[in-house]
Amino acid sequence: MRWHQGQAALLALTLEQDAPCPVCGSLAHPAPAVDNAEVVTQAQVEAARSAQEQARHALQVAERHHQQLTQQINYHTQQVQRLHQQLGEWASQALKALQNTCDELNRQVTRQASVEREVQQQIAARDALRREWGALDKQLKAQRPAVEKAKEDALRLESQRDQLSQSLPENARDPVAMRQTLTELEHQIAHIEQDWESAQQALSNSQTQLARAEEQLRGTNERIERSEQSLQQARTEWQAALQTSPFSDETAFQAAQLDAAQRQALTHHVEAYQRRLAELEGALQNYQTQLADKTPPDLTALTTLTETAQAAEHTQLETWRKLDGRLATLHGIRQKLATAHTAQAELEAQYQLWGTLSEVANGRTGHRISLQRFVLGVLLDDVLIQASERLVRMSRGRYQLVRREDPSKGNKASGLELDVADTYTGKNRSVATLSGGESFMAALSLALGLSDVVQAYAGGIQLDTLFIDEGFGSLDQDALDQAIAMLSELQMGGRMIGVISHVSELKEQMPIRIEVRASRHGSSVAVKGA
Repeated sequence: MRWHQGQAALLALTLEQDAPCPVCGSLAHPAPAVDNAEVVTQAQVEAARSAQEQARHALQVAERHHQQLTQQINYHTQQVQRLHQQLGEWASQALKALQNTCDELNRQVTRQASVEREVQQQIAARDALRREWGALDKQLKAQRPAVEKAKEDALRLESQRDQLSQSLPENARDPVAMRQTLTELEHQIAHIEQDWESAQQALSNSQTQLARAEEQLRGTNERIERSEQSLQQARTEWQAALQTSPFSDETAFQAAQLDAAQRQALTHHVEAYQRRLAELEGALQNYQTQLADKTPPDLTALTTLTETAQAAEHTQLETWRKLDGRLATLHGIRQKLATAHTAQAELEAQYQLWGTLSEVANGRTGHRISLQRFVLGVLLDDVLIQASERLVRMSRGRYQLVRREDPSKGNKASGLELDVADTYTGKNRSVATLSGGESFMAALSLALGLSDVVQAYAGGIQLDTLFIDEGFGSLDQDALDQAIAMLSELQMGGRMIGVISHVSELKEQMPIRIEVRASRHGSSVAVKGA
């Protein structure tokens, strides 16, 4: 108001007698404005406007930033919801629990791999014994013809000796020649017997080695059986661990373990293993053909067990690869979640500043007074100052209008509620507690105060006419006299006051009035006192 009063005073200095007013155009200047305070300069006005423009620009920037932050928060919220949906049932489980489960399954896989390596070692030992047994069998078979030939030679020589002994007469024999021949035959027989003994010894050694090889084969088969039992137990433990794990099946575990390169490498390894297995099975078939006349072990059952173990191994490898892939996916999701959490933390740090500013500006903190209501409250204070001057006079110094400072109950916005300061009790109370007549005086005071503030803020605008509709009937005689006195002062100040009322006492005090009378033929208007 000081600015407007100062501007009015400056304009009053430019007024000249019989010259039109630049505001209203009147040639008469009965009451020019007088500067009663320091005049606000144009520079101060420009500085205030510049500060206001900067504040408005800062508010717009803050609002845009707030909108951007809100959009980013919504986007990250949607991202978190989408990641939760992708995780499914894993979202409710802690990452450490998933890691512990994966570690336990990896330990089960390691134990299973150890058992399988032991089985492979036992199978390799069995194959080596089979090869050694085959070699010994070949040596035995190779030496048997020599033994048979030695037996035949011995029998043939004995037969020749007997024939010679019988065919030669006693007197025709040459003792020296016969002795020499006999000596040679004995040497041959001794040599043949020596060969026979060597062959027998070799046969005995071969049979001993064969028995030892068969014993080793039986031991190897027993170790293989124990290894297969250990393998079965490991598989059982593996299945139990898998069932207690958060993975749905072996496929999920395999997908969580291996990436594409590892799966390709394992596929090549399995294919090479299968080719090697085919070669070994062919060699085994050859050995079985060679040992057809022997009592073979139950190779069919062993082969079936081996094939079953290989199939189970293949299944577990597939499951392991899938679980490894799934684990890699979970690691990626965890990294994304960590990145999202970091970004969200940064946004929350920014939101602490701008969010607080937004909450204060929108009246969601403290007394719940928004920026708009705060500005309106400042304007309302000017209205209440002007209105209270009149209400004090009409209420004989009892009431003043004040703006309520306490926050409203619940989530209701605050800052624009009105109270009356009652000097009789020394307390403030709600305007709703005023009686009908007191409420009318308060409303009249507010209307007059508002007109004063509008004139002060708007410069050249004058509110010269005021109409009051009813309300006087609720006043007692004393209050009615005070209200009429106030209206008379306003009229003396140059304003035209129009009162719409049916109160007889008020009619008598109005020298000029318009009476509206109703009849059967319609309403009629009569001007009195004009």
